[in-house]
Order: sequence, then structure tokens, then C-alpha cells
Amino acid sequence: MNAFHGHLNPSLTHPYVRATCLFAASALLALIVQPAAYAQEEETPPVIIRVEEDWELAVAAPDAEADVPQIVCVFGPADPDTDTHAVFELNHASLPSFSDGGMQLQCWWYNYVLAYRNHEHHGEMEASVDYVTYTTVTELHDDHLHLEIVNGNSITWGTFGGGSSLRILLNTWRENLNNYDADHSIEHSRVAFGANRVNRFVRREVRFYTADGLHETIEEDAYVHQLVVDNVGEGPAE
Repeated sequence: MNAFHGHLNPSLTHPYVRATCLFAASALLALIVQPAAYAQEEETPPVIIRVEEDWELAVAAPDAEADVPQIVCVFGPADPDTDTHAVFELNHASLPSFSDGGMQLQCWWYNYVLAYRNHEHHGEMEASVDYVTYTTVTELHDDHLHLEIVNGNSITWGTFGGGSSLRILLNTWRENLNNYDADHSIEHSRVAFGANRVNRFVRREVRFYTADGLHETIEEDAYVHQLVVDNVGEGPAE
């Protein structure tokens, strides 16, 4: 015997009502599955494998006898306060003990020294004006972290960078540089001594690369130190 003793409302069996209910159920189902569909359509973030920072230093009246100015440029894949980073010292070197002149590239993990390299030119800044430009490079390649100085040029040291003397390679677990924070470079770089002899110490540009090439460029100037207002016509002395 049929357990249902009530009477079915005839209106519920009307074809129009059945079609309306079917449409409503389909719409509800679409709302439920739509977030998952959107999640599948989200773009995969780019994999950054190389970061370049262009730097510029304008020095007036350096003093070789006083070993000034002394410049410190910091860069690398992580926060220098807690993790791996590089320190590029110009016109001095602090490891294993202080020496005047030249350039030194260091690699640190927090407060621990991992490696350092000295440039072969040990001269001190002594020209009345020196204008230094260079690029710092942080790159992942062949399971190694590359920390390097390239495209360097100055009156004191001539062209520099791109060779083994200013390059450090480390084994690494990193698969990308997506967390690279270029602000760390500005926060930790400085004119250690002789700031009154440095007209400006500025980063001009930052570039982020994937395996396919250039992905993003930051063109805004970021000053570590500025003693005088920039002169557009300023450049190396003749």
C-alpha cells in the first residue's frame, strides 16, 4: 500500500513549474562550483630567477690619507637581518681585517660570513671627482645562487665586474627569487665613513627576469645618500 496519504498539488506537476525548478537547481549548482572554476583559471605566478640593480655613486674630493669615503652596498635574495645576503664594499675591505682601497664582495648568512672575494685592483679613490656605476646581480642557475658585480666603471678602478673576483657562488635550496625585496638594498646600504665627500649614492633601476627574459622593471630612483641636488649634466671628469 502506498504510504503517501495526501494529495499532490496539481500545479507542481505542470510542465512550466518543472522547467522553472530545473532552472533554479542548475543556477544554484553553478554558484557552488563557480569558485572552483575561477581558481583553476588563476594565472600561475612568474618564476623570477634573476634580479639586477643599477647603482650610481658620485664622489667629490676623496681623501686617500683618511681612507674616505667608504661605501657599503647590500643586496641579495633575503632580509639581511635574518638570512642570506651580499655586501659590496668600495674603497675599502673589512675581511679578514680592514684594508684601505679596492673593492670586496662578501656573502653572509645573518651574522655569519660564508665567503668573500677581493677585486684585483687595490687602488684608493684620490681623483678630485669620481663617478662610479655598477650593477649587482642575484641569480639562480644550475642549483647555485650567484651573487655578482657586473658592468662596473669608475675613474679610480676603470672597468670592473663580470669576473670571478667579484662573483660568489653558493649551493642553494631556492627555486625562485619571487620573494626578493629590493627595499632591503636601500635600507641596509650606506656611506660608512666620509659621507660629506659623497654627493649621491643612488639606485637607478631594478630589473626582474624569468627564464623567458625581462619580466618587470622598477625605474624609480632610490637614494641611500644625497648631499646635493642632482645635476643632470654631471658625469665623469675629463
